[in-house]
Amino acid sequence: MNKLYENIKNRRIALGMTQQELAEKMGYTNRSSIAKIENGAVDLSQSKIIQFAKVLETTPSELMGEVEYTDVRADGHTPEYYDDATVQRVTEAMRNNPDSRIVFDAVSTMTPEDLTIIAKLVEKMSD
Repeated sequence: MNKLYENIKNRRIALGMTQQELAEKMGYTNRSSIAKIENGAVDLSQSKIIQFAKVLETTPSELMGEVEYTDVRADGHTPEYYDDATVQRVTEAMRNNPDSRIVFDAVSTMTPEDLTIIAKLVEKMSD
């Protein structure tokens, strides 16, 4: 089974979500669509992978198996995601603030080159 589809299933289960609940959050009419996806019977577009990542409170990279998952608490948060407490606090604040969530989501899909450009831009803005 493709790692993406396995990770969608594992993440859904880790969050205590049923196939029906995930289907509803994704805009599908019933759980059979999720079952097909989790079994690898459906190819997902990049936009669908991004949508799954948002609904499953993770990143597209994690879903595609490019990075490892961290432990998930019962409330869905990942308390040990960052070693630095300040980074963890700021990241959680950004993730939970609708005004800054766009930045949080964008960073998860950027290339290393894009991140370098953004970091330089932020440095200039901070001067």
